[in-house]
Amino acid sequence: MLTAKAEEIDRIVGLEFGADDYVTKPFSPREIVLRIRAIFRRGRKSRRESERRPDSIDPARHEVRVNGRQVHLTSLSFKLLRALMQTRAACRNAIGLLNDVWAMKA
Repeated sequence: MLTAKAEEIDRIVGLEFGADDYVTKPFSPREIVLRIRAIFRRGRKSRRESERRPDSIDPARHEVRVNGRQVHLTSLSFKLLRALMQTRAACRNAIGLLNDVWAMKA
């Protein structure tokens, strides 16, 4: 996050909501580039983790299997996974994704 909000509570909330980093004004463009590179390096290290995909998603049974083992998900998590898997190659904005999830039948 690049923001003018520098209070501790703002940083905590930003990081709790999923920000990889939190940078406040004023900032140096060089620092931002270095922080982005660091995030990409971390991403490369955990690539194997992120490449795990479900073996199967069964909407009728509300069941997901990874490496043959059933993964228990909440209803909302299951819908989110289905929505993401249906549009794998597409970039999605949060509002569109949430609209799809809320409109999805169980």
